[in-house]
Amino acid sequence: MQIYITELTSDWISRLSDEIGLGEPIQRLLQSSTRLSVRKLRCIPAYPSLLVIRFEWFVKNIPLFLVVRRFCTQGYHNAFYRISVKPTAVRHYIEAVRQNNAKIVDHGNVDWFDVTSVSLNSVLIDDWARQPHVIIISNSIAGSMDDFYIRMGNDNQNGVHNESCSEYDMYVKNELSTLNFSAAIMNFFTIHDQYPFDLGANENEWDVIEKIVDSTLGYEAATIYRQTVDESQKSNDGRIPLGFLSFQHMFAEFPIVIARQTEQIILHNEKPAPYGYRWANADHAAANSSCSK
Repeated sequence: MQIYITELTSDWISRLSDEIGLGEPIQRLLQSSTRLSVRKLRCIPAYPSLLVIRFEWFVKNIPLFLVVRRFCTQGYHNAFYRISVKPTAVRHYIEAVRQNNAKIVDHGNVDWFDVTSVSLNSVLIDDWARQPHVIIISNSIAGSMDDFYIRMGNDNQNGVHNESCSEYDMYVKNELSTLNFSAAIMNFFTIHDQYPFDLGANENEWDVIEKIVDSTLGYEAATIYRQTVDESQKSNDGRIPLGFLSFQHMFAEFPIVIARQTEQIILHNEKPAPYGYRWANADHAAANSSCSK
């Protein structure tokens, strides 16, 4: 089944590239970067995949819903954002990419997306939240992934912090209020692990992607990719920082479904679990078991 799913996903990315009007250089980028694991799992890496997916958002004006879970010293806060493409702002970019596929690597301007903060109650009651969206779940903490894992560990019971919080207020003011969403998501998927398996032969996955970008989209595109990787590795010791946004999950769903699950997490004062998943908590399991109703 895993082999079939990876083949289906890779085929979908390639077909999507054709569907939205991307040319032969992008197809070569996808084909050249595809790798097969020792278990025969096929993978198009994160960066080329996101290039195509983000372009689809622009072409089809796909609505996005961003959940930000920001940790403070007392627990964590939930923030919700409606994100929509600004068609007039991306029109020239779309045209430029179709004329020259190398332009697709542009990280983007702050005005490419409209980012609007919404309350949990708004998501629960408004009609827009009953329409399909691309859901993006992100975590943020003043620290690294190691710090995040510590906060998520069983020894740390900090749940939702709904009280007034200067730490969170400063984060919203200094970071989220000036969010360039297009650049943020491109930067993240540039420095993210590109393959879910070891390439072997001492290959560095970022070097591999750089060479493929160079051979398919050209030197300038490869330079943009390399600079992003180098800047991140220099400032974060090669680790993805969580101080701003770390995108954890991306899937299609109705925002109201996410809001209802968030409401339950808050009600039970739980640590943030992946949406669609419940912690193996005996009390919670009993309360939600069909056998107990």
